[in-house]
Amino acid sequence: MGKRGDQSLRAIRGSVFLIRFDFGDRPRRKYCVLMEDVVEGMRDVVLVFSTSDTSYHYKFTTVLIPPGTIPGIDEPSLIECHNCWKVSMAQFSRAEYLGQLPDEFQELLDEALTHVRGIDDALWLRMCG
Repeated sequence: MGKRGDQSLRAIRGSVFLIRFDFGDRPRRKYCVLMEDVVEGMRDVVLVFSTSDTSYHYKFTTVLIPPGTIPGIDEPSLIECHNCWKVSMAQFSRAEYLGQLPDEFQELLDEALTHVRGIDDALWLRMCG
């Protein structure tokens, strides 16, 4: 995983990663927060994704991260709590570790998740259970 040190020690809930996705012919890089500790034998992980579009900050279901809060993220980023997905370990293993979400933002993220509706029960248990 990544290029910033031994990620086996950092693959814990609240770790922030930069991951690349291919959307057709357009590769995109997305910041995401790991929502569960990674243990050996897992086939996938649950991530919550962020966006640089901060124009629609919903107080109860998003968390605004100021620039510089995480090393390597130099612009405001909005964690979209409804934007949570399972990602294969193969894809996650290519993600770049950036740092740990500070406790105050992890608490805001956990609170925001309680306001999101429509998350699959199994996914919810993995993130919050």
